[in-house]
Amino acid sequence: MEIYWRDNFRCPTEEEYRAMTVRKTGGLFNLAVRLMHLFSPDGGDVGQFAELSDLMGLYFQVWPDSSEVFLARAHH
Repeated sequence: MEIYWRDNFRCPTEEEYRAMTVRKTGGLFNLAVRLMHLFSPDGGDVGQFAELSDLMGLYFQVWPDSSEVFLARAHH
């Protein structure tokens, strides 16, 4: 999705960007949580970690994206 936005010179809305991070980076955190749950003897509710993994995905996507913007501005 972000490649489409870049190639078409389109700035996503905040909601589109958030949805992309949940699917992309948040999905990797969700996968890790689900794998840990699969091999856990406890078998607790994995749903409580879904929001946390989404937020972690958002953070780990926003951090490098915003760094690139600020570094690009600093070089001009």
